[in-house]
Amino acid sequence: MNKIAILTLYKREMLDILRDKKTVFMNVFVPIVLIPLITIGAAQVMMSVQSSLDSQDYNISLVGSEEATSELEQVIENTNPTKDAVDSSAKKDSADTATANGSTENHSSTDNPISAPFSASSTTQMPSQNNLSAIIVASQNPEQDLKDKKIDAYIEVQKNENQLEYKIHFISSNVNSSSIASDLVNRLEHYKEEKNIQKLAELGVDYPSMQNEILIERTDHATNEQTIGNLLGGIIPLLLILGLVNGAAHTAIDTTAGEKERGTLETTFSFPVTRKEIITSKFFAVATMAFISVLLNILSIALMGSYTASLLGSLAPDQNISVNFASYLPVLFILFVCVLLFAIFVSAFSLGVFSMAQSPKEANLYATPIVLVATLVSYIGLIPNAELSVKTAILPIVNIVLLTKSIFVFEYDITLILITFASNLLYSLLAIQLMFSVFEREDILFGENSRFLRILEKRANIKAGGTPSIGEAVFLLILGIIGLVFIGGYFQLKFGFFGVLSIQVWILFLAVGFAFYAKFDFKEVFSIRAPHPLHLLGAASLWLGTLMCVALLSIVLTKYFPESVEGLELMEDMLKEQTLPALLLVVAIAPAICEEIFFRGFVYSAFGKKFRPAIAILIVSALFGVYHLSVIKFFTTGILGIAINYALYKTKSIFPSMLIHFLNNATSVIVIFFQEKLMQMSGEQMSAELSEAEMMSQANPVVALIFIVLFLGAGIFLLNLGQKKDITV
Repeated sequence: MNKIAILTLYKREMLDILRDKKTVFMNVFVPIVLIPLITIGAAQVMMSVQSSLDSQDYNISLVGSEEATSELEQVIENTNPTKDAVDSSAKKDSADTATANGSTENHSSTDNPISAPFSASSTTQMPSQNNLSAIIVASQNPEQDLKDKKIDAYIEVQKNENQLEYKIHFISSNVNSSSIASDLVNRLEHYKEEKNIQKLAELGVDYPSMQNEILIERTDHATNEQTIGNLLGGIIPLLLILGLVNGAAHTAIDTTAGEKERGTLETTFSFPVTRKEIITSKFFAVATMAFISVLLNILSIALMGSYTASLLGSLAPDQNISVNFASYLPVLFILFVCVLLFAIFVSAFSLGVFSMAQSPKEANLYATPIVLVATLVSYIGLIPNAELSVKTAILPIVNIVLLTKSIFVFEYDITLILITFASNLLYSLLAIQLMFSVFEREDILFGENSRFLRILEKRANIKAGGTPSIGEAVFLLILGIIGLVFIGGYFQLKFGFFGVLSIQVWILFLAVGFAFYAKFDFKEVFSIRAPHPLHLLGAASLWLGTLMCVALLSIVLTKYFPESVEGLELMEDMLKEQTLPALLLVVAIAPAICEEIFFRGFVYSAFGKKFRPAIAILIVSALFGVYHLSVIKFFTTGILGIAINYALYKTKSIFPSMLIHFLNNATSVIVIFFQEKLMQMSGEQMSAELSEAEMMSQANPVVALIFIVLFLGAGIFLLNLGQKKDITV
């Protein structure tokens, strides 16, 4: 590649990017101004709200006989914070106003003096300056006054022969009401303790001396730097990931789909340069903006760290909190390298994905699931027990988040750091390869001159025929996952096991409904063709070989992801309660029809038209694995998806794919239904979901490998009968 040409194109790309105010805003203003402003502003607002809650007066009412409430009234008055003359006047004015309104009247304890339950010399007297200011008012209908916010809480007092019962009534959704309720609970707990001490004293027990017999002391060995790092370690990676993904996405969209819409990409192709030089210049431009975003985000982190240190110092002035900011230099260096590698990955991946879009609107549709996944995964840093390990160090985004969390508390594991660096470097290289592959394909860049979403147009204006675009497939996949979570969750709660059918009906409706409205060719989109009998036999043989591969993989995965196995076991318990016909209908037949129509029909027809068969098969299989929302099932279902998609590709019929899907799920159903008999026959405890894996682990690996090769080979041979075109990579 010509370096001078790349440099010239790079300068041109940077000028175009800097002219776009939205891109500059996302990459410069957001990290350096908006994020610190939001963080600091939120902290200031919370402190202001808390200060307001601490300084204001709260109206409460006491319900019960005068004998039962008189002592409690004195307790509250004596534990109120000290008021000066101005506050006393304000209190009186407030009471007069309440009396004038008719619903409440002042019931101050100064009108009914009684002896204070807490003596001035009490060793356990509660510090009144830490309490809220509670004003006791009378109310004829306290329950209604509480709802009308005329009082913030009321205490119902019931006095029995040897017991006093206090019921605090409040509204948890009201901040003032819940605040004074918590405050009253603390006061009454202290009052209860004081009464117990008085009774023990009457019995001759010196309770204060007993307390000194056992001393409990907490010593915090965390440094000030670790304390601040712990506060920032969870939220910082979330902000970093979101800033990088959003910044790179906006830049990549503008340099790919934006140029297509403006018509400047075709002009660039007319220059005496190669496509690799063009995409390389775009990559460097997007990576530069991502790099700038990294630097600004780290500077933003430093500013927030400094603010957090000063905030802790102001909250605890007596502790003389000092922070050695130089100790964070290794942290920032590791963070810089790791996030830089991630920025390269995001830049290349964004260019590769958004180059497939024909307009910024379509590109933004692609960006939605990317940003959503990045956001959800980034929240793992807020989980207290989530730690960096060998298995999490190889997971994209997860490794960045957990590494940031660990280094901010000065926990350095060189092995895990190197694994994180290496995995992100590998993902970056794969993303760069994807970027080059997409940009070299004329049919991907300009081959589809279609509308963004045909479902948004009037059906009368849509021309019949054709297949879905990738944008339409992604759109339906997003709707499918949303339905899986919300619609499926609702119907499962309402109808139990049979509520699972709602998910299958939903995705079937999406695929068939969209295809009908957009006037797609049903035979072409859903591959509705009668299969040859040998193809069905080949599909069954291919499934047997794939089943053995999945079983071997499950043995490995269960060791690294035991939490996913627990989720599968919970599903097993629910399935065991059903009849065999019900299990076959819900678990085997419905998915074999509905999921195949959705994934091997609608989704594969979109990707198969844009990519070479092998790439399309891998993409759709990965999406099929993601759809099942399980770490173990992502891999096992993904491998099964490869076999299913291969059968579809070779036979051009969806029915062999449905057969493989049905055989796979039906096998699990039969194992679950007859699990107890199988356990009695084998004399061993084994999981129904993973029983194949357990049996494979006991088999001779050489024999297992031979059977895998035989079944896969036979399946491929039968599927290829009459096929002259081989799959190309």
